[in-house]
Amino acid sequence: MTRLTFILATLLYTISSCTAEYERTIEGNWFADALTEGGKPLEVDADAVQFEFKSNNEYVFNGTLNAHEVGTFRIRQNYLFTKDGLKNAPEKVVRIDRLTVDSLILTMNDRGKERVLTLLRLQMEPDMQHRFRKFSNFQKPMF
Repeated sequence: MTRLTFILATLLYTISSCTAEYERTIEGNWFADALTEGGKPLEVDADAVQFEFKSNNEYVFNGTLNAHEVGTFRIRQNYLFTKDGLKNAPEKVVRIDRLTVDSLILTMNDRGKERVLTLLRLQMEPDMQHRFRKFSNFQKPMF
C-alpha cells in the first residue's frame, strides 16, 4: 500500500510540474504564422491574430474581424483552457501540440473541422515589451 501511495504521489507531482513548466513557457507575446483547416491553408490575415499570455494566468487575444478577448487561462496536461472575461462565454479548450521557446501549435475543432494554428513568439527589446503590454491592456481591439 505504501508503495502504491508513493507511485501515485510521484505521478501527480510529475504532472503538476509539467503543467507549471508549460505555463512558464507560454508566457509572452505570440503572433500567428499559419492557420490550416484539414491540412490546407486558410486565407486569413494571420498578422491580425495574436496572443499575450501573462505570468498571472491572464491573456489577451486579438484576431480577425475585430475579435478581442481578455481573460484567464490555465493549462492541464497538453490542453489550454481560456475564459474570456469580457463576454459571458463558456470556457474554450484547445490542444497544445507543440510548445517551445519560440513556437506554439494549437489544434482546435471548428464545427467538426480540425484547425491548426501555428504561432511564433514575438522577440522584442525590453523597452518595446513594456509598450506592447501597456497597449495590449486596452479594452478595444488592436486591429
